[in-house]
Amino acid sequence: MTSPLQTSNAKVRKTILQLVMGGVVGAVAMIAMLTALERHAGLLEDSGRLAALATALIYALMSAFVGFGTLVPGVGAKTLNVEDREEIAEQKQALVIGSLSFLLVAIFLGALALGSTPAWAGPLPTGVAALVAGAAVVILVALSIRYRNLGDEMMQLASKEASGILLLLLLATVGAKSAAAQLGYATPMAPLEFLASFFALYLVAVFVAVGRRGLLTPR
Repeated sequence: MTSPLQTSNAKVRKTILQLVMGGVVGAVAMIAMLTALERHAGLLEDSGRLAALATALIYALMSAFVGFGTLVPGVGAKTLNVEDREEIAEQKQALVIGSLSFLLVAIFLGALALGSTPAWAGPLPTGVAALVAGAAVVILVALSIRYRNLGDEMMQLASKEASGILLLLLLATVGAKSAAAQLGYATPMAPLEFLASFFALYLVAVFVAVGRRGLLTPR
């Protein structure tokens, strides 16, 4: 029989493993991305592009972790915040849709950040970037409509609360900067900076909403 102390220690070890894996993989992926993009003159000097690429990378890594952990339950039981393999099986559809949605956001931001613009040349021609970003948005919207009621009542409430939190965060950050820019106290926010901020703040809102319901407690 497993004692409460053993269970607690197992949860601590699992949390440490998740943090270490996330930190190492994130650092390696960021270094690899920056190294690969160094040869494109001016790309990394654009703060909006850099913010969009960093946000896209976070979404892509989260998609990969959740997707792989769902498809390989033995690994997912150790790397995802779930009780066991049975819970992964029960939540498989929600996890797969969530992973795919995050991947689409990453593709959307990545395509815009890598596309050529009048100011900067990018690895992707403008037309290709527009096509990829547009397709990602269309599929993301279709998934959102098709699976809008996916998940139990608690998750649906958390999703609605996250939307409210996101609005407040946008007003406090993007709204404040826009007001300051209008009065000449700050520089206007570039389009990609706005998009990167929107999706980054959405992640913050989601974590706050689910955290308030105890769903981030190590399991």
